[in-house]
Amino acid sequence: MNEANNHVDRVVTAALLHDIGKFWSRTGAAPPFTSQESEHFSTYAHALWSAHFVEDHLQDAEIARWVREHHRPDSVEAQWVQLADWLASGERTSDAGEAKGRPSEAALVSPLSQIALDDHETRDTQWRLPLSEHGQYDAPAFFPRRDTQVGSEDYGQLWARFVAQVRALPPNAVSSATWQSLLCQYASRVPAATPTRVGSYVPDISLYDHCRVTAAVSGCLAAAAISSERLDAVRSALRSTLTAPGGTEPLFRLVCGDLSGIQHFLYTTGSRRAAKTLRGRSFALQLVAERCAHSLCAQSGVPSSSVLYCGGGRFYLLLPLGDPITEMASELRWNVHQAFHGALTVVLGETPLAPIDLVAEDAETGRGWHRLVDKWRAI
Repeated sequence: MNEANNHVDRVVTAALLHDIGKFWSRTGAAPPFTSQESEHFSTYAHALWSAHFVEDHLQDAEIARWVREHHRPDSVEAQWVQLADWLASGERTSDAGEAKGRPSEAALVSPLSQIALDDHETRDTQWRLPLSEHGQYDAPAFFPRRDTQVGSEDYGQLWARFVAQVRALPPNAVSSATWQSLLCQYASRVPAATPTRVGSYVPDISLYDHCRVTAAVSGCLAAAAISSERLDAVRSALRSTLTAPGGTEPLFRLVCGDLSGIQHFLYTTGSRRAAKTLRGRSFALQLVAERCAHSLCAQSGVPSSSVLYCGGGRFYLLLPLGDPITEMASELRWNVHQAFHGALTVVLGETPLAPIDLVAEDAETGRGWHRLVDKWRAI
């Protein structure tokens, strides 16, 4: 990894861990900082919790400083994390009727309970997910319930298992990909925001999802070396009017990749051992899609945190602005064509993405994901 890519990876690591203090603080543990330290830095308490975690387990004072400053940044790296945090928070919803409580009692609202198929259906935020590790599929720990109860003891047990895994890591040799994997395992059911502060946020977004999107955005900003002046313009637009240049000028791009020829590849098989062959080819498709996604990330100078989704032979990436995706993808397409003798190929498309596309009030209807998907320019 060259020096520039290493710097981007360290910024992404800071973005992944910028809110880890929310997880730690809900365990009921005593704060690792003094009141004098809190007064000196004059920032949110969770930023201090997060910075101390980085100091204790990464032993990297610079990353700890970026994490500590992400609400009041003094460096351009902390500014990248701050703006990424703001943009990643754009999909949070508020509900004045959401009951407030202690953060240590916060349980994640099931995303499925938030789906309304028509205007007559109401969303039920009482279906909560038990606090557990990702991949724990036994019924009591997996399925949402209306009577889910969470407390500081539950957070403490999950945190202890997380820290045990962290302590087993080799010091000063851990990439952002490792931290993302650990967050996926231990923070997929930890709410990113709770209805205890201004806004009465519905806790339906996990800490893992919030941090990985923050990491994807900050990685693009760092790879493109977006200046403090440009960041100031974007922050000004977010605070006032999104139609200002800082809100409407593209900062990065959304890239979609799709494997073509899947049906023929999967189902052209004999009847003997058909089920085993189908499973093997399905697994191969997933590996090919992931390899394509990671290859495009590497060519763009960002780590794998920029992979927003990969499954079913399709992937979505958040990449820095740059040369048309066709120029990066020609070798990739040729390699896939050669490996599968023309049975599979990769089709790519891209669209520029501006801050207004992520945080506008009409994002779901006018500037959100669906509008962006409609704008793919197939290559």
